[in-house]
Amino acid sequence: ALYSSLPRKIEVRGDDWHALRREDWMGVSSLVLFMNSLEFCNAVVQVAHPLVRCQLLDYLHNGFLVPVMGPALHKSSVDEMIASTAYLDLFVRSITETSLLKTFLRFILLHRHDNDTILDTLLTRISSNSR
Repeated sequence: ALYSSLPRKIEVRGDDWHALRREDWMGVSSLVLFMNSLEFCNAVVQVAHPLVRCQLLDYLHNGFLVPVMGPALHKSSVDEMIASTAYLDLFVRSITETSLLKTFLRFILLHRHDNDTILDTLLTRISSNSR
């Protein structure tokens, strides 16, 4: 439910903008809440019993990445595509726990949405002339 409260449009400051920085999102309370939750998950995964860790990572993959981030990255609105891509980038850059990072990377490399991997979608987006 936290992701659905995030802004669907990010204010892009110039053509050289490419990523959300901490100062960009610290004033956005919904994003601060999301990042606090991600940081908490990161900490739990670091210290949790292996069974708890496995369950949390599975829930994150099957309960958030696949059903929420997958469709979000494939929205038809340019503003929503920019926002979801920037959020995914921010999430990956913020994770420090190896197994949590592997979960995100598995999603990016292996998950298919409409027959394309998330990686293919991101590469197509990066190579396009638009933002």
